[in-house]
Amino acid sequence: MSFYRHELRTSHKPRICEWCGQRIEKGDKYVYEACQFQGDFCTSALHPECRAAAEKEMKEDHCGEIEYFRDCERPFIHEGAGI
Repeated sequence: MSFYRHELRTSHKPRICEWCGQRIEKGDKYVYEACQFQGDFCTSALHPECRAAAEKEMKEDHCGEIEYFRDCERPFIHEGAGI
C-alpha cells in the first residue's frame, strides 16, 4: 500500500457504508478512507461504528487486512451514546 489516510467527515450527500451496505444520510458523520494499493486509488465511506467493528475484526481475524463486502451487520448504537 503506497499510502493510507482516514478522517471523520460530515456527509454532504447520501452514501453507502462499505461495511454494512446501509445508507449514510446527508448530515451524518462518517469515516472517509483513501488509499493507493497496487497502483489503484481507492476510497470508502463507513459509519463510525462500522469502522470500529471492521478494525476490531481486522485485529482479531485477518492479520491486519480489512475486506469490505457491504454485507456485515451494522453494530447497534445506544441512543445518546455518541461516537
